[in-house]
Amino acid sequence: LQEYDTYSSCVEALSSGSVDALTTDDTILAGYAAQEQWSGQFRVVGAPFSEELYGIGVQQGSELCGQINDALTELFEEDAFAAINDANFGPADYTPDPATNPSTPGGHCS
Repeated sequence: LQEYDTYSSCVEALSSGSVDALTTDDTILAGYAAQEQWSGQFRVVGAPFSEELYGIGVQQGSELCGQINDALTELFEEDAFAAINDANFGPADYTPDPATNPSTPGGHCS
């Protein structure tokens, strides 16, 4: 097991053959695999080790909560999220797992 301070250092170690694999969130891995400089060198494989949920924190009672949820809902309803995914991860042939990446916001505004 080798630890590095940055994802970029991990990717450099993988590219140079210093390590055989690296692990982190699949979207981060796919982002690196999609970069032109790494074209065809890396791919995301295997099942996830864990699930990490992401959130956007706002002050309790803030109007921003509803606005953020509305904006996210609109992204999914207009298929803009799919276009964003394709634009950023397309070269890595990465598709988010719908079981762990729901297509609706899950936040509560209370």
